[in-house]
Amino acid sequence: MLVEDGLLRRVGDTWVPAGDLSHIAVPPTVAALIAARLDRLAPEDRAALERAAVVGRVFSRAALEELMDGAEATLDADGTRAADGGLAARLSDLVHRELIRPDRTAALGGDAYRFRHQLVRDAAYDGLSKDRRAELHLRYGSWLEQTVGDRLSEIEEIIGFHLEQAHRYRQEIGQVGDAYRDAAVRGATHLGAAGRRALARGDLPAAVGLLDRAAALLPEASPGRAGVLAALGSALTEQGEFARAAAVFAGATEAAVAAGDAEQASHTSLTRLHLFFFTDPNGVAEATQREVERLIPLFTARDDQLGLAKARRRLAMVYRTRRDIRGMEGELERAIAHARAAGDGREEARSLGLLATAAFLGPTPATEGIERCSRIRGEAGGNSIVERAVLVALAGLEAMAGAFDAARAHLDEHARLCGELGIRLDAAEGRIQRGFVELLADDAGAAAAALAMAVADLQAMGERTNLAMAAALLGGACGLLGRTDEALAATRLAEATAAPDDLGAQVSWRVARADVLLAGDTIDEARRLVEEAGRLAGQTDSHELRGQAQRALADVEDRRSEPAAARAAREQALRSFERKGDVVSAARTRGRLGLTDAGATPDLPAELSSAGAEARP
Repeated sequence: MLVEDGLLRRVGDTWVPAGDLSHIAVPPTVAALIAARLDRLAPEDRAALERAAVVGRVFSRAALEELMDGAEATLDADGTRAADGGLAARLSDLVHRELIRPDRTAALGGDAYRFRHQLVRDAAYDGLSKDRRAELHLRYGSWLEQTVGDRLSEIEEIIGFHLEQAHRYRQEIGQVGDAYRDAAVRGATHLGAAGRRALARGDLPAAVGLLDRAAALLPEASPGRAGVLAALGSALTEQGEFARAAAVFAGATEAAVAAGDAEQASHTSLTRLHLFFFTDPNGVAEATQREVERLIPLFTARDDQLGLAKARRRLAMVYRTRRDIRGMEGELERAIAHARAAGDGREEARSLGLLATAAFLGPTPATEGIERCSRIRGEAGGNSIVERAVLVALAGLEAMAGAFDAARAHLDEHARLCGELGIRLDAAEGRIQRGFVELLADDAGAAAAALAMAVADLQAMGERTNLAMAAALLGGACGLLGRTDEALAATRLAEATAAPDDLGAQVSWRVARADVLLAGDTIDEARRLVEEAGRLAGQTDSHELRGQAQRALADVEDRRSEPAAARAAREQALRSFERKGDVVSAARTRGRLGLTDAGATPDLPAELSSAGAEARP
């Protein structure tokens, strides 16, 4: 600033006074210094800089031309307006003063510039009144809408931001007219679309932020508000914010009813049921099945492909709960076809991810499951929703195949993705799978540590379905470590939280508690539990669950001095593990049977061979 005023000059490499500096009052902060410097600009330069600040840190010349007023234009020497309003000279002068610099960004409208520092941009913006800011944000957002063309999806969030800011500033000064109410609705439309895209790619924090802002802009009676709230509720559910999701879904239902939008009310009903799978699992499977059976004819009559996709995916969740995984896979195949017909990438991704999960949970052999997951991963093209589901499924399948390093690497990558996106529910599910992997790897300490974290996280969220399985597995891990009291407490937690038809958790907590009781010589109660576990597992098509129940029964029969019954149960367990391709559990079971068929257990570490068969998962 002093150089511009001629009060400093360079002599060699040194700046020296070129006048009396004793009267100079130095502003107390950098921001104040910048503001003081901007106050000394010519009005035309100041106007250009302020309008550039409305656009953002980076701005295009075309955008600036749109925002400059005729009264602020520079005249040529003959008194006529310059062809570009003198903007070229203004920009050149601002570059010379080192307030802005040319930028290579491919900005909309040709040449681009960038503020030299965010503080310069902030100081210029702060110089505008709220009324002026509102006007300029509205003009810029409207101009973008008109000129963006087929690039709308790339910058829709930016358009929404400027229209949102226009409405906000007019609201703050209490002068919201029709133009600014319309800007709010248009801004909500753009923010909502950007939020749904973020949700489709699995970026939940971005989706929540964008959809929240969109909902805030829409009037209570707006016809689009119910859809925005339903999408927000879905994002909050996946993020593990269940209490807030419930409130948002209630608002979405009220908005759909108030708007007379039966179609949106149906979609919201399905999405809301998904929340109950996590927070109130008792009876939710039956309620979901009834609702789906009611809605499918309505969706079919309306040719609502997206509604059908959601309905089939919800029905797949019912089959998952009951561990009818073949039924689950059939519904998911239908759901994927409907989602593709609807052109909804997010809905397709959710079903693809569950199809990978089914490969782990169901009767598909581990090697085939690994191939399926790899194929799904390739089809998804890096979609975060699918990627996270595939990584968890692959970890379990690789562990069954004895590839523990690969399994742990998948879970490390899953944890990294969840951490980057702040996804608490998925992170907890990854820890549950890590517990399963470490139990197979015969590291009960590592399993207990991961599972204890999962239990704590899920309890903090108010989640119950995953909590039941996490607690059941934790009970098994603590039992192996000889921590009897902790093991029993964990199985009691699993028993209290598992829905009656959640057969995976119901089998697992019984097996875990029976193991603990058996170690304490409470044989009759242990036998009752394993018989119940075997009956429940028999209602599923999960070879892994059946194998675990049969293995536990064999251990009980050993303690009852019934070697023939123990051997029969163990042979059944071996067949179940072999059918699933769980070569780790099969090797241990084979060792207990005294079999030494090494060819059936390829590539297993030495500690998992028949020599170490006394260890069990």
